[in-house]
Amino acid sequence: MIASIRVYGYFGLIPFIASVLGYYLYPLYSGVMLGFFMLYSSIILAFLAGSLWAFELAVNRHKEKGGKPFRVGLSVAIAFSLLPILAYGASLWSLHIAVIVQMTAFVLLFVWEGRHIQEEVMPTGYRSLRAVLTVVVTLCHGALLFGL
Repeated sequence: MIASIRVYGYFGLIPFIASVLGYYLYPLYSGVMLGFFMLYSSIILAFLAGSLWAFELAVNRHKEKGGKPFRVGLSVAIAFSLLPILAYGASLWSLHIAVIVQMTAFVLLFVWEGRHIQEEVMPTGYRSLRAVLTVVVTLCHGALLFGL
């Protein structure tokens, strides 16, 4: 796997971890930290859902090179793209539910990718990197949920 992919992935964890730590360490700013966490989480979810569109485009190239046919499906990419909007809507009603929706969306996206996107389309080591990132992001959501 390209080293920059790994570096960008780990750097992407910094806002998750920093906002959870800030939420607990600076109670005066807990509302700001919570708002930042929810916004950043939605942005990353939208980014990951958007990456499914890139996988869909890669499918045609993969098939041209004699690879096994498979489809990501734009409808799936659109469905996952709606999850951050659903989480935002839930945050207007209940922050607990919004955090649970986002946490669940990260896990579902990871599981779905593992079952439907073949390894030969992904860079070597991508799946293990996504596993680590998903676990850390899920733990951050859980830690935040615990403090609400």
